[in-house]
Amino acid sequence: MLRVLVQDKFNKDKVWQITKLSHGLYLHQLICGRQYGRGCRTSKKWLIETGIASMQPISVTIKKGR
Repeated sequence: MLRVLVQDKFNKDKVWQITKLSHGLYLHQLICGRQYGRGCRTSKKWLIETGIASMQPISVTIKKGR
């Protein structure tokens, strides 16, 4: 599992969490440290189109499976 936290360039309180699992990419929205919504399954193309992929990452976490 690969987890990347990305700081929003328009709102400093908002952080996007992109999680890569074996069956796809998932996007979560964190505002002031709290997650809003369930998150959504997304594609790399959509992340590039919305500009989230070009934002500056805060941290990267890699967790190996079993």
